[in-house]
Amino acid sequence: MTQGSVQAQNRTIEEWFQLVGTGAIKLPRFQRHEAWDRSTVVSLLETVLRGLPAGAALVLNVGEPEPFISRHLVTAPQVDGRVTEHLLDGQQRLTALWRSLYGTYDDLTLFVTWQPDPDHEDVETVEVVSQPRWTRKGKRYPVWCDDPEDVFERGYVPVTLLAPDAHARASDWLQAASGTATEVIKWINKLAALRQRVAAYNIPYLYLPQSTPKDVALDVFVKMNTSNIRLTPFDIVVAQVEAAAGASMHEILEGIGSEVPSAGAYGDLGTLLLDVACLHAGRTVSKANYLRLDYERLPEQWKQMVEPLGFMASLLEGEGIYDEARLPSSPVLAVVAALAREVPASGDARGNARTLLRYYLWRAFFTRRYESTTGTRSFQDYIALRDALRSGASLADVKAPIFDEAAYPLPTLELLLSTRWPKTRDILARGVLALYLREGGRDIADDTPVTRDSVMKREYHHLFPDSTLVKRAKYEEDESFRALNCALITWQTNRTVSNLSPLQYLKDRVDASHLGEAEIAARLESHLVPWAAIKNSGPYLDGCDPQLIRDDYELFLRVRATLVAAKAAERAGAGKVGGDAVTAVAADIDESGVSATSEEQPTSEAAAEGMTSAASVSARSSDDLVKQFDAAMKDVYVRAKHEVGYDAKAYLGMLAEYGGLGTAKRLLSSVSVSDGFVTLWERKRMDLAVENVVLRPKFAVLFTEHDRETARQRLLEYGFDVG
Repeated sequence: MTQGSVQAQNRTIEEWFQLVGTGAIKLPRFQRHEAWDRSTVVSLLETVLRGLPAGAALVLNVGEPEPFISRHLVTAPQVDGRVTEHLLDGQQRLTALWRSLYGTYDDLTLFVTWQPDPDHEDVETVEVVSQPRWTRKGKRYPVWCDDPEDVFERGYVPVTLLAPDAHARASDWLQAASGTATEVIKWINKLAALRQRVAAYNIPYLYLPQSTPKDVALDVFVKMNTSNIRLTPFDIVVAQVEAAAGASMHEILEGIGSEVPSAGAYGDLGTLLLDVACLHAGRTVSKANYLRLDYERLPEQWKQMVEPLGFMASLLEGEGIYDEARLPSSPVLAVVAALAREVPASGDARGNARTLLRYYLWRAFFTRRYESTTGTRSFQDYIALRDALRSGASLADVKAPIFDEAAYPLPTLELLLSTRWPKTRDILARGVLALYLREGGRDIADDTPVTRDSVMKREYHHLFPDSTLVKRAKYEEDESFRALNCALITWQTNRTVSNLSPLQYLKDRVDASHLGEAEIAARLESHLVPWAAIKNSGPYLDGCDPQLIRDDYELFLRVRATLVAAKAAERAGAGKVGGDAVTAVAADIDESGVSATSEEQPTSEAAAEGMTSAASVSARSSDDLVKQFDAAMKDVYVRAKHEVGYDAKAYLGMLAEYGGLGTAKRLLSSVSVSDGFVTLWERKRMDLAVENVVLRPKFAVLFTEHDRETARQRLLEYGFDVG
C-alpha cells in the first residue's frame, strides 16, 4: 500500500445510519458476529450522550463485484442496494447503536433518565438504564416497559426516541405518556435537543480506497482487530480463507453445526476443525500452524468433516461424555475426529478400531499426558494411532506414547484420594466424574439414567455433606471437595437432599421404597458408590466424637478409590495396549511442529520436544512429590496466618480449587506478582512466598526451567537472596 492511501474521514451517526438503512455499507462475511454484552452497550450510549470519543472505524471502499462476501448488520434492513463500503472495524459499535436506537434487542430495552449533577447546581446528567426482557406464553415481560405512562412515571424515556428519524415517534409516545399539552411540548423540545446531539455525534473512520488489494485490506483488518478486539485464531483464519478461496467459512461451519449439532457441545467447532486440519496436514496443533494451512483447500476439507465429527461425538457419548463442561481433556477431540477417516467401515476391524480409540480416551482422562505441551503430545499420539489403524496392528503392537505406562501411569489410590472437585478443570477430577457417568449414573431417587439431555439438569452433590465434615468432623474447608465425594444427580434430588443428611436420606429411600435395599444399592453402584460404606456410616448423634465421622469418611473414600482405580484400568485397557515404552514417535517431530512422516510436508530434520522432567519420575514417587508440594503450599498459608497475621483467603481458595501444583503454575504464569506476594514483601517474610516453595530443590522436577527462572527473578527483583 502506498503512503497516504489510508484517509481519515468524519461521519455522523445519522450518516452512518443512512448507509446501513440503504444497504450501502455491509460487513465482510468473515467478520465475527455480534459480541457485546449489555454493560458495554450502555457504556457506549452514555459515551455518545456525553459527547466523548468512542474510537474510529475502518472502511474499505468497494466496487462491483465486491472483494469479499458480505452480510447486513444484525437487524438492519435486508435491502439489495448497491454496496459501496465494507466495514472492516467498528461492527460492534455500529450494531450496538443501531439496535439500541431502533429497539431491536429481544432480551433488552434501554431507557434514558435525568439525574441532578452533584458537582453543578441546576444541571442534570443523562444516564442510560437497561432493563432485561423475557417472553412467557407469548407475552413480553416486564409489561411496564411497553406502557408509556408507567415508563414516564418512573422518570424514563425509551432510547428509541433518540434515533435521528424519531421525531414523530417521540411526539406520539409523549402524548400517550403525559396528559398535558404543556408537558408534552416541554419534553418534545428536551428530546429534540438530545436527538440532535445523537444524530450529530461523529464516529470518524479510516478509509481504504477501492484500489486496495484484498490481501492488504485483510492484513489491515487483522492488525487493527488484534490490537483492539481480541480475535480468535478462527477469526483470523476465516479472514485469510475468505481472501484466498472466496468461500464463506461461517456458512460452512453453520452447515456442519446443523448436520452434527452434538459435535458443538464439546467446544468451539471452528477451532476444532482447525486442529483437525493441522493433524491432517502433518503438523502439530498450534496457532502458528493454523497460519500455515492450505487456505484454498480448507473449505472443501471442512465440508468432508460431517461424518468424522459425527463419529467423534458418537464415541464420546458412548463413553458418557456429553459436553464441554464435563470433558476431562480437550486434545482428544481433534485426535479422534482426525482419525475417524482411518476407521474401517464395518466388521471386526471397525470394532477393534473403536476399542483402541476408547482406550485412548480413557488413558487421556486418567493420566497426566495432556497436562502440558498438548499440541506436540497429541500429534505424537495421532501419528502412532493413525499408523496402527492403517496397518491393522494388534493392540499389543500399538506404539502410541500415551500407552507408555512407565511414563504415563494410571493414578494410584493415593492420587485418587487427593483428587479435587470435578467441577474444576483438573483432568483427573473430571476423568473420575466421567467414569461415574460411564457406569450409568442412575439418579438415586427417580432412577433416570444420565443422557445428553439430562446431564444439563444435574448438579454436583456431596455424598458426605460439606457441613458435616467441616463443622462436626472439623476438617479443613477443602476436604469435602474431593472427586471421590461427588455424585452428579438431578436438580430435584439435590434440592431434597440438601435439607437432610445424605446418609439418612439414602436410608430413608431404602425404607420408603418398595424396591428394597438391593435396588437402591444398584443405583448407587452406577455411580461407583460403595453401598456398604454408606450403609454402615453413622448415625452421628449430637455431640458425637468427630473422629467417628472422620473414620467413616476416610473408609468410604478409600473403598471408592479402589473401585475407581479398578474401573479406570479396565476402561483404559491397562496391560492390553503397547509393549515397551515408545519414544521414536516423539523424535519424529521437527522444531516447526512438522512430522517426518507427514503426508503433505515431510522433513529431513526431526527433533524431539521431549518429555517434561516430571515424566522421568517414577509413578509412585511422582504422586508422593505432588502430595508433598501440596502440603508445603498449605504450610506457607498456615505459617503466614499464625506468624505474620496474614490470612490469605484468596490463596486458600485457589488451593481448594486447583491444588498446590495448579495454584503455583497459575501464579507463575501471571504477568505480575500477586497481591499476597507484595504483602509478604511488605512484612519482610518473602521466605513464605510461593516462589520460594517452587525453588526448593526437591520440587525441581515438577516445574520447567522457565517456571523456576520466573520464580527466581521475582524474588531477586524484590530484594530477596535466593542463594
